Amino acid sequence: MSELFGYGLYILVIAGACAVGYGVLKLASADKSRSGGGGSEPFKWMGGGVLAIMISSVLISILNGIAA
Repeated sequence: MSELFGYGLYILVIAGACAVGYGVLKLASADKSRSGGGGSEPFKWMGGGVLAIMISSVLISILNGIAA
């Protein structure tokens, strides 16, 4: 079960990286004129992705520390 949980955490890291990439893509393609405004949505994607990467990295290091 622990091995399955570890794989899930690695998938969460990959999903977080994809969310950061999607946020960067939305930020790059946002309408930056005064009337359009990209809003804060790209930063929400990037922040959520970074948070997912950080939490799963901490959990992976804790699991590796317990297993060692």
